[in-house]
Amino acid sequence: SYLVYVSVVTPPALKIQPWTGNQVRISWPALAAGYLLQRSTTANAGYTSPGLTVTVEGSESAAYDTRAASARFYRLIK
Repeated sequence: SYLVYVSVVTPPALKIQPWTGNQVRISWPALAAGYLLQRSTTANAGYTSPGLTVTVEGSESAAYDTRAASARFYRLIK
């Protein structure tokens, strides 16, 4: 007999909300620990860690990013 363990990890959904001034708020459930927020200017490539401060606000982890002239794309990775 064999024991097989398969884990499919789906990152939590991000919420992107306009915030005050020139910042946007990026948030996800605080229970989704161990994820790293990344940012890119293209949808499918070039993601890097933006160095944003992540804080826990109630039931969500949140980071604030300054709006830019170019498009911004965000993702969470483990």
